[in-house]
Amino acid sequence: MRNRMTMGARLISKWALLVTVSLTVAAVHGAALKSSQTRVEAGQALLLAGTGFHAGQTVTLVLLGSLTEYTLRDVTVDDEGAFAFDIDVPADVRPGQYQLLALSGGDVREAQMDLSVTAVSQVAAAESHD
Repeated sequence: MRNRMTMGARLISKWALLVTVSLTVAAVHGAALKSSQTRVEAGQALLLAGTGFHAGQTVTLVLLGSLTEYTLRDVTVDDEGAFAFDIDVPADVRPGQYQLLALSGGDVREAQMDLSVTAVSQVAAAESHD
């Protein structure tokens, strides 16, 4: 019995160390997505900046909702580990709460931010049918 408890304690200690190391690596990397907007209308552009990435790294920007996922585009990060541009939110994105993700090879989550998408305005919808 004592042997099993000792083995269990060692296993928990190793697992705790692994979690601590993983969190430390994530904190050191420190990639982030930022925008002055926390909400955007479907079909409109969002000014987006990314910082803290590895120089030359390619990330895929994905809009992730509870039931849907939209791959927006691939981005190659500059020598400073950053990027900034307007990204178009597709007009067919349903209104709701999303996470904007920056994914690297193997779908590793490098950074994320919350984003609210609102419905296409009636004016924009009417113009698109002309």
